[in-house]
Amino acid sequence: MPGRRQNEVPAGSPRPSQIYRRLYSRRQVLKTGALGAAGLLVGACGRDGSTTTTAAPATTAAPATTAAPTTVAARRTVPVLFDYGYAGTPGSMGRFWDEVTTRAAAEGIVVEGTEVALEDLGIRIEAAHAAQSGPSIETFFANYSTYEFLAQGSIQPLDPLVGGNAEIDNWLFTGQRFNGMQYNAPLLAEISMIVVNRDIFNNAGVDIPDRFPSWNDMISDLQKIKASGGTPIMMGSADGFNSEKWVMASEMEFLDRPTDLTEWNLGTRTIDEGLASGWIDRLAQLRTDGLINEDAAMITEQQALERFTAGEGGMMMLYPGAVFALAEDKFDVVGYWQGPGAASAPMAVAGSGMMVTSFAEDPQAAGDLISFLHRPETSKLFNEVTSELPCDSRFDAGGLGALAAKTWGLINDPNTPSPFWVHDFMHYDVIFSILFAFGQEVIAGTPADELRTRYDQEMEDWREGNAEAMGRVQEFYDAATA
Repeated sequence: MPGRRQNEVPAGSPRPSQIYRRLYSRRQVLKTGALGAAGLLVGACGRDGSTTTTAAPATTAAPATTAAPTTVAARRTVPVLFDYGYAGTPGSMGRFWDEVTTRAAAEGIVVEGTEVALEDLGIRIEAAHAAQSGPSIETFFANYSTYEFLAQGSIQPLDPLVGGNAEIDNWLFTGQRFNGMQYNAPLLAEISMIVVNRDIFNNAGVDIPDRFPSWNDMISDLQKIKASGGTPIMMGSADGFNSEKWVMASEMEFLDRPTDLTEWNLGTRTIDEGLASGWIDRLAQLRTDGLINEDAAMITEQQALERFTAGEGGMMMLYPGAVFALAEDKFDVVGYWQGPGAASAPMAVAGSGMMVTSFAEDPQAAGDLISFLHRPETSKLFNEVTSELPCDSRFDAGGLGALAAKTWGLINDPNTPSPFWVHDFMHYDVIFSILFAFGQEVIAGTPADELRTRYDQEMEDWREGNAEAMGRVQEFYDAATA
C-alpha cells in the first residue's frame, strides 16, 4: 500500500458489515462444510469451543456511568472493548482489568473497560466501525484481520502513540507491519503446543525431547508407545478445533515465511507443495497407522482433553489455558517437529492484541495505556492473575512454573524460527469454511488422495467465486511483502 494516505480506504474495500459475514471465533467455530455460512455472525478471539458469558467487571462500567465530562476529560478517558474473558482461569481477566483500572487511574488514565461475551465482539466492533464512533481500543487478531481494519480506515498506527521502536521492539509476537508501521499491540500469547504424558512415554522407553527433530522421529516414538499398549495421540475433531491445531503445525513445517500460505490462498502455489497439502498426508498417516484414538472423529476437543488429563494418550495438541495447571511430574511440553521450512517454529503463537481506533477521542491516552500494559510490572501482574504468558521481552519469567517456563523458553528461543499463528495469513473464510471441514474429514477416514483433489478444487472455486475477497488477500500480501 505504498503511497496511500494513512487510514484511507482503498477503492472497493469492504465496509464492516461485509467483513463479519464470515468471521468466526477460534473457540466457537463449528463445522460449516461449505462456503454459504453467511448467516453466522461471530467475531471473537478465543481458544476452546466453550461459550463465555462473563459480565463486565463492576469497576469497568460503560461510558454513560462515568464521572462528569469535565472530570473525565481532565483525567484522559480510554474506552476499551475487550473479549479476553476466555483467558486464564474463569474471571481472572476481569480481575486483571480491575487492577489495571485502579493502577492506571493513579496516573490520570480513566479506563472505561467493557468486557463482552465472545459471540458479541464482532457485532460490537462492526457497529463501531460502521458508525466510526466507539471505543478507543479494541482487541482482535493480528495480520490479515488487522489489514481488513486498516483498509476500512478504522485503526491508526501505534508508533507515534507509544514512542516508536524504542517501545515496540520490546513487544513479542507483534505480527505483520503495514506501511512500515505497527497497528496491533500484542498482549496475550495465544499458543498451540504439544503436551506429553510422562508416564506413557517413560513406559514405552521414549525420551522426551525439547523438540522432536523431525516428523519421522516423532512417528518412531509414537510407534513405540503403540507397541507398548498405549494410545499415542489423544485427539477430538468433532468440533474441528483439535484437528485444526494439527493442520497448522503440519503447514508450518513446510513454510519458509508465513506469507507462503497467502500465496497458496492466492493460487500462486500448487496443491502438490507441502505447504498446501502436506497436512493431509500427515493427518492421514496418524489415522491409518493407528496412532490416534479410534473415536477421534466422534468426540470434541473438550472430551479428548478430559480423557488426556485423566491419563489416556501419550500426547495431545493443546492451548496453554489447559496446560499450565497440569501436574508437572505427570506432563511435559514439547516443541513441534522440525520441518524443512525456514519458518518451522516450535509452536504456533498469536500475539492477540489491541488496536487503537481511528475515531479514538484521545489517541495519545490510548497509546499511553498500551505502553502501561507493556510495563514489566504490568506484565508480571497479567501472568500472576491470569496464569497466561504476556507478549513482552521485559517480562520476568523467573517465577513461572515448570510447564510455563519451558513454554516461554521454547517460544523465545533465538536459535529457532520466530513463532507465528499460521492461519492469520489466509482469508478467514478459507480457514473456517474449507480447512476446518477438511481437517475433520481426514480424521474421519476420507482417503488422502480424494481429499487432496477436493481441497484443490474447492480452493479454486473459492478464488473464482470471491473476487472481492481475493482482491483484499492480494492487497494484504502486497503490503506484507513490500
